[in-house]
Amino acid sequence: LQDNGRFNALTFLLLEKEDRPAQKNGETFVRPSADNNSYEAFGSYIKDPLYQWAKETTNAAMGMNSHLNYIHSKFLLKDPLGADPIVVTGSANFSSASTRENDENMLFIRGSLRVADIYFTEFNRLFNHYYLRSVRERLGKHASGDDKASLFLSENDSWLDHYKEGSLRYKRAAVFWKMAI
Repeated sequence: LQDNGRFNALTFLLLEKEDRPAQKNGETFVRPSADNNSYEAFGSYIKDPLYQWAKETTNAAMGMNSHLNYIHSKFLLKDPLGADPIVVTGSANFSSASTRENDENMLFIRGSLRVADIYFTEFNRLFNHYYLRSVRERLGKHASGDDKASLFLSENDSWLDHYKEGSLRYKRAAVFWKMAI
C-alpha cells in the first residue's frame, strides 16, 4: 500500500477487524485510504436503534469459533473483470505459518471468467455488507455535528464532486464500465 499511488491498481481489502498498527510496526503501518488507492471493510456491529431492531449475533456470541467473529473466507482476486483474471483460494491463510508449516491447500485459477465472476460476486456481497458497517463505526467514533450531515443524501448535484476523474470513486465506477465482456 505504501507504493500504491493514485495511478496504480485499485485495491479492496476485506478484513476480520479494523487494521491497526502494532507497537513493533507503528512507524511503518499504512492505513488503506484514497491516498493509496484502496478501500477497507472490516467486521463490525452496528450499535444503535437499527442494531436493536435487527438484532445480530456472531460466532463468539453463539459460542462457536471464538477466535473468529465475522468471516473465514480466504480468497484473493486479481483483475476479476479483466480478460485474464486470477483467483487464489483455499484453506491456507495468507501467512508464513500457513504456507510453510501447516497442512493447507491453495488453488490458483487463471483465465476462467466464470470462476472469477462467481468469486467477485461473493466478494462484493461480503465487502458491501461490511463496508457500510466499517464506515458507520468510524463515523460514530469521530462524528461531530457537521460530520453527521454527511450520512444523508445530498439534495443537489454536489455529490458528483466525489466522482471527478482521478478520484477513488471515479476509479471504482470505471472498474465496471471498462470490464472485459
